[in-house]
Amino acid sequence: MVSKNRTLRLTLVICSMLCLCACPYESEFPLSKCSEATIDKQLIGQWKLEAKEGEQAGVIMFHRFNDHEYLITAKGENEPTAMLMRAFGTIIDGQTFLNVQEISKPGEKKCPWNFVNYSVSEDKLVYKVVEEDLFEKKSFTSPEALYTFIKENLNNKELYDQGDEETLHRIIPQSDSPGAESKSP
Repeated sequence: MVSKNRTLRLTLVICSMLCLCACPYESEFPLSKCSEATIDKQLIGQWKLEAKEGEQAGVIMFHRFNDHEYLITAKGENEPTAMLMRAFGTIIDGQTFLNVQEISKPGEKKCPWNFVNYSVSEDKLVYKVVEEDLFEKKSFTSPEALYTFIKENLNNKELYDQGDEETLHRIIPQSDSPGAESKSP
């Protein structure tokens, strides 16, 4: 059985894909309004996480859900089912963050938001997960306050886990139309 942190790590977006020792920051609200987000077409498609020692490989698929959001499916190669997440982008001083939320099952408590700073270059997706250490003893009453805090700490190494930058490799691009199906490898 894979720990929740390892399962979340495979989400990236995402999501995201955390080291077992890392703890992602969890927020009750996203960094911005979903309705203001735009789709980054470079993300759409299927991405592969290569296995590292003691970890499993996985596949993450970004689907365009609507004009503002992605539907993300993440599956470890030894996992029987995929994890589902919703995500949308927020740009802070030229850096793009995904607001990622696991999709709860009916009747379950709504899952918290996690944040992933990412960039895409050719067929590589490089990302870092915002970690909880910098947020100890911090409390935010609005998305604006959280956004401002992250903006003020963009260059603070404690915003991310040390050495936690990961790279995914594109497997299959996907049509960017809502509801489009992609091919499995």
